[in-house]
Amino acid sequence: MKRIKLYYFSGTGNSLKVCKDLKLELEKKTEVEVEIQSMTKLILSKSRIIINKEITGLVFPVYCSDVPRIVREFVNKMAINIKNPYFFSVVTRGGSKENDFGNCFFTINKLLKAKQADLGAGYSLRMPESSIIIENPIEKHKQFLQASEARVKEIAKVILVKKRENFKAKNRFNYIKAVLGNCAWTIMKVWFRVNKKEVMADKCNNCGVCEKVCPMQNISRSQGKVHFGKKCEQCFACFHWCPQKAVKIGILKAGKKYQYKAPNITIKEIGNSIR
Repeated sequence: MKRIKLYYFSGTGNSLKVCKDLKLELEKKTEVEVEIQSMTKLILSKSRIIINKEITGLVFPVYCSDVPRIVREFVNKMAINIKNPYFFSVVTRGGSKENDFGNCFFTINKLLKAKQADLGAGYSLRMPESSIIIENPIEKHKQFLQASEARVKEIAKVILVKKRENFKAKNRFNYIKAVLGNCAWTIMKVWFRVNKKEVMADKCNNCGVCEKVCPMQNISRSQGKVHFGKKCEQCFACFHWCPQKAVKIGILKAGKKYQYKAPNITIKEIGNSIR
């Protein structure tokens, strides 16, 4: 029996969808068992992160040309308890170019090397944009999703045989991408003020969806009001999942920006990833 473990971080559901699609494809083969686990659930529960499966996948979105902070924390806390582990990574991204994964693979490989392991393969999938600043035309969403599903089938074939990529170009630190990523993050904080989040009282009906979908359990409610803590990962799940379009992030209001949620991913599934 070949056992595979997929760890994911997801706010709008893109990375979770990729995990589910990959599991479905991998388990078409006999004697393959795939388990999916949320990174944030393990981090927040302070559970030990033991890597003991033959094949381990790390699936997460690209954040300003690099790896989200919580994913770095997850990899740093991993304890590898198996000989010759095979790691691969799938990153979900916006952008229009195949190499719009920034420094993600370089960063993951560097973190793994500190644990006497390395990244065997890395793949990027273009998905509908979940950024609240950059938008894809909605009519393009179906095209991106179909392309990603086709790519997942190719990825499944490769990782089953634990093929190692010679992806030297992917694994090289890109200073330009690093600078552009830092600039993008600065613009988001300074101009768009994404660190400031609030709920518009005239729209909020206190349904609790924002609290349920926050992967960091950073949102709470009391006395009919929504409160944001200090553990935000900027996944914008609260913004996109709010049915009342009541969440305001900096200068951006949901009512004036499009909302995106990955298809066939439910609030319950997002919520279960942290509870």
